Amino acid sequence: MKRMAQIGIGQVFGRWTVVSRAASDRYGERWNCNCICGSRKSVSAQTLWSRHSQSCGCLHREVSAANGRANIKHGASARGTTTPEYNAWLGMRRRVLGHDESHRRNYTDRGITVCDRWRASFADFLADVGPRPSSKHSLDRYPDPNGIYEPGIVRWATAREQANNRSNTHVISIGGVTKPLVEWAERSGLDRCALMWRVDKGWPAERLLDPSRRRPRPSERSVQTEQKENAP
Repeated sequence: MKRMAQIGIGQVFGRWTVVSRAASDRYGERWNCNCICGSRKSVSAQTLWSRHSQSCGCLHREVSAANGRANIKHGASARGTTTPEYNAWLGMRRRVLGHDESHRRNYTDRGITVCDRWRASFADFLADVGPRPSSKHSLDRYPDPNGIYEPGIVRWATAREQANNRSNTHVISIGGVTKPLVEWAERSGLDRCALMWRVDKGWPAERLLDPSRRRPRPSERSVQTEQKENAP
């Protein structure tokens, strides 16, 4: 309720612009809003903040019409079946334009959206990213995992490639070469957790991949401790 009280004249929610206070009803406060298309409607504060209402309905009609044109022209959706590329396009838009709370938190609230070229045109999206290479590939924002969905930032990538591209991926440099920690672990044969332990302990880069130096297992550490305690 405290957040809703912050609504004021002139605020913009999607295609709505708040113009005046309306009579409240049993669901709470309401506001008179002008849509970008020119229509006016009384909208509840709750649906404005939750973004369940972003227009008078014109946005939905425009997107639906664009989807229909893409389906007819490219055959990406016919008789209840859709191509993987078309499903990826729908999923991309759902993440940044949908109403799901987790989507808003992970995408909209972080400023991640989809460019105008792809927003309503599956044809342009497909022309820019091309067909999916295999069933193991999905959309990935690369090289900037925090960037928006637009040409030059989006690629088809495997699960491993996407994991290496995550914003929280631990990257280390050894011998002038920078790689994700998981790749260094696989390359050296070290356990990923063991390599992370070395990094956390501040080991110098030249010793990080030394196979002769490893973190003692719990059982080994207890034996070493006992030997030290019993030493004369």
